[in-house]
Amino acid sequence: MNKTIRIYLVIFVAVIALMAIFNLSKKPVINWHETYNLDGKEPFGFYIFNQEMTHLFPNLERTSQSPYLYFQKKKHEQKTNIFIVDVPNLQITDEAWKSIEQQVKNGSTLCVVAGDFPKFMGKFVVYSSEFLSVEDSIKFGFTDKNRKATWIPDKYPTFQTSEFEMMKDTDGIHVLGYFQPQFDQKYANFMQIKYGKGTILWHLQPLCLTNYYLLKNDSRKYAETIFSYLPNQKTIWFLPSKIENSSSPLRFIIAHQTLRNAWYILFFGLILFVVFYAKRRQRIVPIIPPVKNSSVEFVRSISNLYLNEGTPLGMMQKKVTHFLQQIRSNYLLDTRRLNEDLAKKLQQKTNADEATIEKALMYIRRIQREDNTLTTNDLIEVNQLLDEILNH
Repeated sequence: MNKTIRIYLVIFVAVIALMAIFNLSKKPVINWHETYNLDGKEPFGFYIFNQEMTHLFPNLERTSQSPYLYFQKKKHEQKTNIFIVDVPNLQITDEAWKSIEQQVKNGSTLCVVAGDFPKFMGKFVVYSSEFLSVEDSIKFGFTDKNRKATWIPDKYPTFQTSEFEMMKDTDGIHVLGYFQPQFDQKYANFMQIKYGKGTILWHLQPLCLTNYYLLKNDSRKYAETIFSYLPNQKTIWFLPSKIENSSSPLRFIIAHQTLRNAWYILFFGLILFVVFYAKRRQRIVPIIPPVKNSSVEFVRSISNLYLNEGTPLGMMQKKVTHFLQQIRSNYLLDTRRLNEDLAKKLQQKTNADEATIEKALMYIRRIQREDNTLTTNDLIEVNQLLDEILNH
């Protein structure tokens, strides 16, 4: 072993020792992301909910089998509760949804707690996403006056929640719950839908079932109230398909963070050793001139193309699209309705002149209606108005 190799080995051992000391001394980091992992003990995991489901539903059956295969084998079973919650790797095919739909028609109750499970339920109600400010105090509650449980989340990883685009009961559809941002109207987020002989219960916020909130008394009562709408009958909980345990000898190492880090260090250390050891034996690498930056020429060509071939309306539509995206990203405002409320909030956020904002919104509405009477002068004025608001 020559001197160079010994130096590399000493450096490698020193790095391993430093990493070991660092891992032993550092404090565990709490994961505040929405994991929704059934066995996850992080704040926004489902460990407590997974354990307490047996107490909530004594006649509970958990299955990782596809709903299609499950109901094919048990056609004789009628009037059950079918429970689905938003968890990672839960994939339900269209055929599986059709089998669930048929069970609901026959008298079963489907309970879904998820923000994105439209499937066949999309034919009854429309839902969308609502962006919320971190400073808002958001209250969740029920429309039934006898169910007084409320939930006010104090921590949430994103500023977005889903809502049904209706707040009043219609034929066969009843609003059971809502959320209300501070100083704002109520938005429906819990629906009861009559379908055939059965019922669909759809709640759009699974965050209320996570570990952090189930440890709080008011949040726990809110979650229990959600399930109080389910009839007293057998409940089938469909879980993600089980993944077979790996037979790889590295399974134990990968399953533990410290061992996994040590393995990665060893692996990349060997790669670096091979790279530096072979450096003296490789051929001379020819000098390759860097690729010329032609970005300026590209932008100039595109701008000339729009100038010669484009229309004022087309250019204004692209400018408005960019402007609205900046408003949503920078100021977290809802741009679906270009009304006085948006103008007021935009003026408060940007301190721009009210007349300028009103005039800009007037132009945007004309552009969205594809008003072909807009001219090049209007294009220049729209560009100045929007830039003035964004750069104020």
